[in-house]
Amino acid sequence: MTQSPLGMYNRECVDFALWRVNQQLGSNSAPYKMLNGTFRPDGGVLGSALTWKDGWDAKGWPTGKTPRVGAVVWYAPGAGGADGTYGHVAIVKAVNGDGSYLEEGYNGNPAPNDHTYYTRTVQNGTPSAFLYLPGSN
Repeated sequence: MTQSPLGMYNRECVDFALWRVNQQLGSNSAPYKMLNGTFRPDGGVLGSALTWKDGWDAKGWPTGKTPRVGAVVWYAPGAGGADGTYGHVAIVKAVNGDGSYLEEGYNGNPAPNDHTYYTRTVQNGTPSAFLYLPGSN
């Protein structure tokens, strides 16, 4: 796989989510505020969604069970159809009145469309957690 300027992997869920997080933090180009190793205590290559929640918690950043526009949607391995080994991350694009939300991301479709952009409406109870941006309430 080719690495993107963020040090992530092109057309993977983690690359898109990290790009959106940087975008929301006002970092649209290098030097980015959040990099590949941001969500790992050892600074190692991320490569999967598996460590995002632990990394978020280790930094003391807010998490919860309520969708908010711009939040990272985190799926533990196997949750909501996520990969059984690596999990999945996406971004909340909109929140609906019934508590469901519109999710956007990459690599959330079955092959051969797996490494493409997608949006889908998801029921709130499906993901494992929402990861809120540092400084958000």
